[in-house]
Amino acid sequence: MPQINSSMISEVEYNAPLQRLAVTFRKTGKVYRSSVDVPASVYEGLIAAESAGRYYNQCIKDKYGMVAA
Repeated sequence: MPQINSSMISEVEYNAPLQRLAVTFRKTGKVYRSSVDVPASVYEGLIAAESAGRYYNQCIKDKYGMVAA
């Protein structure tokens, strides 16, 4: 699991064969999982983002069916 430096997100997991993303939020500890395919480039963008929280909100949150697990 890659390290992510974020005040909002504590962990990110990506299942490449299934193209599924899981994001754990620092404050609540809740895990949100994608319900549709997430391209690897989106996952890589999240990991590389200067602000992972901003990237999540702008590029992932309402686009990939993120639901609480």
